Amino acid sequence: MSFLFDPDSMVVATALELLNSHQPISVDDASCAACGAQSPCETAVNARQIELNTDFSSRFPA
Repeated sequence: MSFLFDPDSMVVATALELLNSHQPISVDDASCAACGAQSPCETAVNARQIELNTDFSSRFPA
């Protein structure tokens, strides 16, 4: 499997920060805590796509 992003890149670091902050307010309120949009907001969806296309296994050699 090929990956698009290096786990140590600024793009990945920023995406992970965005993913952590763009979460639902609570179980009862599905609004995004960062932007107020319905969760998952577009920012969280895009950040998750970057996370999924990152080879984190390179950080943990076998």
